[in-house]
Formats: sequence, structure tokens, C-alpha cells
Amino acid sequence: MTRTAPIARRSGIAAAALLAGAALLLAGCGSSQDAAESGIAVTKPASDAAVYQFDQAKVEENQEAFVVMDQPMVIQLSDGLRKVVVDQQDFMPVDHYTLTAKSFDTGMCRLDVAVSYAEGGKKVLEDELIPRRDGESPFEAFQTIIIGYDFSNDFRGDYLEVDKLPPDADLAADTTYVSKDREHMTVVRACGAENFFALNFPYSKAMVKKTSDLATVDFSVDQGGQSGAGDSTSVSVVDATVLGNFITVSPAGEWQAV
Repeated sequence: MTRTAPIARRSGIAAAALLAGAALLLAGCGSSQDAAESGIAVTKPASDAAVYQFDQAKVEENQEAFVVMDQPMVIQLSDGLRKVVVDQQDFMPVDHYTLTAKSFDTGMCRLDVAVSYAEGGKKVLEDELIPRRDGESPFEAFQTIIIGYDFSNDFRGDYLEVDKLPPDADLAADTTYVSKDREHMTVVRACGAENFFALNFPYSKAMVKKTSDLATVDFSVDQGGQSGAGDSTSVSVVDATVLGNFITVSPAGEWQAV
């Protein structure tokens, strides 16, 4: 198991965001070519998004901060990490998440999450849902897999299933809205709140029909950036973990099967 340490917060967010976004967008161009050569289908994120791919999770200490400001953030597995899963004949139902954030003068922040599934991924999750306790609804079971928190003991407030996400004027504080099609979420919490939100990358184990967690990532959303840069809103990766016990990092720094 590869466990990351919490990523230290830094000042100079705007510069960090620009450098991270530019570097990862360039890296994304190369990785798409590598993926095509390996036969792995990759869904391309929006061209203006900064892409986080868990490469920082290869080391446990001194990780580089990953922060974006006033632009979308895409969370996805790197091609190398995805290939390890595919080589095990396992399946990743979620291809990537796209995050966008905004802040309000009240000190509250809104984080919108779009879930992009692999082909057939949503059905796999629905077919393999197993309530983790008596009385858990399919909605709760589904979100427990994606968010990774126990609904009976969660400190993030209310979770509501909605036909469509509400406009800003209709938002309630400390509430997570989840669309019935399971493709969109909106999280409303105080800007700068510890453990603002988390997302999982579940994987379906071959021949077992059971979904487990491969990787998880926690976010912070800050008003004006962590260094107080005007009216901007920043999204930061504050903790990331690769949980798959069949994955390790080679001496050369590449993801590989155990």
C-alpha cells in the first residue's frame, strides 16, 4: 500500500497553480499518446483544466503541493497507474472527476463535481452495490463508494438527492447535493473548512463482482486563495492515497504490480 502524507499548504498560490496547470497539461499530451499505444481508452478532460494524476502519491514525504485557482481541476489516474489495474483484469468504473469552485462574500464556498464514467462504469457500480449496514438505501450505498464516508457518522452535513443541482440562490450551507443520474454533485461548506470534500476511485475486482477502493483524494476550497489573492477561489489537493494492495512503486519511480 502506498500512503501519502498530507500535502503542506503554501503561499504564492497563483504561481503554483499556473506552473502546475501548465506542466500537467503538457504531461497530459504525452500520456495520451502513451495510452493510445498501450490500448487503454482515455477520456480527455477539458483543455483548460489542470490535471492531477496521483503521481505525487508515489512518495510519502515532501510532496509538491497541487493547487489550482479559478480554473477546473481534473482528477484521474495516470496512464501508468491505470495500466496496472487493467493488467490485473480489473475495471475502473470512474474515468475522471472534474471540479469547479466558487466562493461567496458570506465566506461559503461551492464545489461542483462532474463524474465521468468509463463505458459501462455506472452500471457496474449499480450492479455491485452492497449496503454496508442494515437499512442503507441504494443512494447512500452509491455515495459511500464515491465519497468514502459513513452517512451515519459524517461531519459534512446533509446529503440530498435532487433532479438537478440548485442555483446559487437556493443553496443551503453544509449540504451536498447529488443528482439522481449520479453524474453531478455540489458541495456547500465554509471556505477553508478542514476536509472540505473527498472522492474515491473504486475498482471492480475481476471475477469477484465486488467494488473496492483503489485511490482516494481529499480537497480544500479556499476563498481568495490560501494567500488571500483577491476574489479568486482555489482548490487544493491536501491528501491523496493509493490503496490498492496489488500496486507498488518501482525503484525507478513507476507504478507496478506487486
